[in-house]
Amino acid sequence: MMSMSSSVFPCPHCNGILSLGWSLQVFTPQEGFIRYSYRITPIMMHLLANLNIILDPLFVSKIGNLSPYEYQRTLNNIELLKQDISRIHTIDRFEFEAVTAELIRQKGFNVELTQKTRDGGIDIIGIANMLGIPFKLFVQCKRNDPGNPVRVDVVRSLYGVHSGHNGPNKSIIVSNTYFTKDAQNFAQQGATSAWDLSLYDFDALKNWIHGASGRR
Repeated sequence: MMSMSSSVFPCPHCNGILSLGWSLQVFTPQEGFIRYSYRITPIMMHLLANLNIILDPLFVSKIGNLSPYEYQRTLNNIELLKQDISRIHTIDRFEFEAVTAELIRQKGFNVELTQKTRDGGIDIIGIANMLGIPFKLFVQCKRNDPGNPVRVDVVRSLYGVHSGHNGPNKSIIVSNTYFTKDAQNFAQQGATSAWDLSLYDFDALKNWIHGASGRR
């Protein structure tokens, strides 16, 4: 048995109209056993000629709350940033968060991008298991305009969330610019422990990106 269908929908990224067709085939080679196979076939690929399209229907995102398309775009962004790190100052802020999440995932964490309505400004939650001990990481991303450093009030605010009920083992702020001296001093001296809070500026982020994998 085989069924074929198609669907037309607007692309949220390019505003074009996309048409996709697919087929479902069901085989019954012997009594009591059913085997399913399916294939997704793009029909109007020219509308997305400049994008890297995922053709594998089994490909899924490795970042929670990120679609397969967005995840592939994140990997592409990492490759582009390796070639020209200055792109980090112009990519969309959501894409900056996704790139940061992938960099942290490659450090051994299961990561999830939080909902925009989450209190406290936490953009990413990372969970790892270290020698059988669960470890929770809170990440705040600051994709500022060039020349606009992260100020101390941002660091204080994150530390307030860190110290709250069900807080993480560690919190970090990742920025494409730098941190003011007051912000650095608070992270080093204002927090209960220097292990609680860390700041990653442009230089640290650049090193992360160059050491990351941007391929599937």
